[in-house]
Amino acid sequence: LGSVTEATVRDGQVIWSGKLTRQATIDYSEADVALLAVPLWDRYNLDSAIELARMKVSKNFTFALDAADVQAYASACLLYSAIRVEIPVQDPQAQPKIQYLPITEPMMLSGSEPGVCSLSLFGIHGADTVGVFESNVSHVTVDVLLDRLILEEGTGVVCSFGGKSWHLSQAYLEQLDSDVLFYIDAGLEVSLRILSGEPFAWSDCQAENYLPLVQTEEALSRYAAALSYLCGRYTGVASVTLGKGINSEMYTGLSLASPAAVTEDIAALAALTYETARLYIPDIYVVIPLADAHVYRENKNIPAGITLAPELSLVLLADAMNRLGEVPWVVSWRFEDDNAPAGAASLEAV
Repeated sequence: LGSVTEATVRDGQVIWSGKLTRQATIDYSEADVALLAVPLWDRYNLDSAIELARMKVSKNFTFALDAADVQAYASACLLYSAIRVEIPVQDPQAQPKIQYLPITEPMMLSGSEPGVCSLSLFGIHGADTVGVFESNVSHVTVDVLLDRLILEEGTGVVCSFGGKSWHLSQAYLEQLDSDVLFYIDAGLEVSLRILSGEPFAWSDCQAENYLPLVQTEEALSRYAAALSYLCGRYTGVASVTLGKGINSEMYTGLSLASPAAVTEDIAALAALTYETARLYIPDIYVVIPLADAHVYRENKNIPAGITLAPELSLVLLADAMNRLGEVPWVVSWRFEDDNAPAGAASLEAV
């Protein structure tokens, strides 16, 4: 139906511009163009959309909104432009039914062409604090398990997001302090990796590997509240890492039978992560890991499920991230030494 030509914040205003195809302007000449905010967890259901503004259909359209009015939706929603059509109903007393026809894919604000920079880092995973320090690496990833951080009930530290509050374990925060603050004070570049903390659903192995999913409003609030609090507490961290391998059912807990759809979910999680974290750490970036097939050796007693080729995952991911907007992200490659004993520390290259 058309395209978006600008989606930025400039001089205190959100500027959203685009153009319609000639046929669209003819077919929908009596309709409106609307700017919509749609929750990340329900981004393809326009029935849940919040209409921010609208204007009569024309070949070129521009919305200029006060940035403060849009900020409430910036971190938890994607923005659509859509043609708004009123469909009459039989009851003359009833309001017409509203249908939104998307003009483009959903986007975050500040959309731009992606830029690429070269970055090569190595770090070890699975070592204790002293071992990391003595290994002379410059980057370290610290795992944060949501099921240990967030209390089902209690009087722990309170954090909130989207009007919902959560209690955090003071004891677990103190444990994180001993690692995260030690690494920051030692001059290492620290990445927080937030995991669900739940065991594999299909194995006796009790490894805690699942990526947190934000496919419901409650799950999104839980994740974003914890992330907000952690970034406010540890302002010296450099990045947030999304799981251990987005191309693996074993590490995401998601079915990869539809890889493009799963990649869209992970890209949306990356955008939410960045928009939430940058309020506390402006230069933060997101690390998105790919896992090498060697991780799924039978002698680890972990079934493989579906494993996508990292090259395919990277192509799908780059396409999805480009559509979402300007989110600084890097890819890490998780691999292991073929000759290493089971349970040995793995390497992660970025």
